[in-house]
Amino acid sequence: MEYARHLDATVEEFFDEMARTVKRSIQHETGKEVPTSRLDGYRYARTEQDGRKLVRGKTRVGFKPPRTIELKHTWPEGVKTIRYVVEPADEGGIEVTFCESFRPKDKTRGVLSGLSDRVYEWDMKRNAKKALRSIERNIQISRGRIS
Repeated sequence: MEYARHLDATVEEFFDEMARTVKRSIQHETGKEVPTSRLDGYRYARTEQDGRKLVRGKTRVGFKPPRTIELKHTWPEGVKTIRYVVEPADEGGIEVTFCESFRPKDKTRGVLSGLSDRVYEWDMKRNAKKALRSIERNIQISRGRIS
């Protein structure tokens, strides 16, 4: 599933903000500070809350400015890939395409598989809108436009 949005930002501002976000996640999970130059190909273990239990997984970062950022999360139930593709816009700013896919370890079959796919797509679109709004807001804050 893909979702595209125009952001009032430059390519450099977008990648700086994404680098800060990814480095903050790495530091939270591992306690290590990673320079931006080492982000591409960096792998680290993650833990997330899933209801009442903790789920352990691994994340691989693909950081390739000025075009793409890819985060590949491997969890016990499958692999979730999030990719941001950035293009300069003719009227200023940038066009960002948020792509998310999930490849489950065990395929769901039957009547409920189509329903679960639709729910996932709806959820992904909602999360994409929220993530891109947050990124744009953080860029505006760093510019000093919003306090």
